[in-house]
Amino acid sequence: MDTSLFLARIIGPLFLVVGAGVMLNAKHYATMAHHFLKNSELYYFSGAISLVVGLAIVLNHNLWTPDWRVVITILGWMSILKGVLRILLPKTGAEASERFLNSTWEVKLSSIPILILGAWLTYEGFLA
Repeated sequence: MDTSLFLARIIGPLFLVVGAGVMLNAKHYATMAHHFLKNSELYYFSGAISLVVGLAIVLNHNLWTPDWRVVITILGWMSILKGVLRILLPKTGAEASERFLNSTWEVKLSSIPILILGAWLTYEGFLA
């Protein structure tokens, strides 16, 4: 199977379900995220996981093509950046996230692009 299809089939459904979950349960997800941000060990570990996942994507799929596959590459680089920031600047990242989570409508609004991206990647991975 093509690497792009493989990654779209993993990332698409994940984003689709996460986006829908956040949209339907924004208050619960915000509360859960507040608890997560207070656990510095878990925050650090999530940074390490984001870095590893991003590196795995970029090392296997660093395609800068003018089609849907570039989205997977961009997501890989974003995951690397997120991991690096969580490891190098944990306090700054956690404080910024706390400010964002104080508004339930912002949390709900942020689920829309995740949901759309998940639907699109699911389509590209399974139906296109």
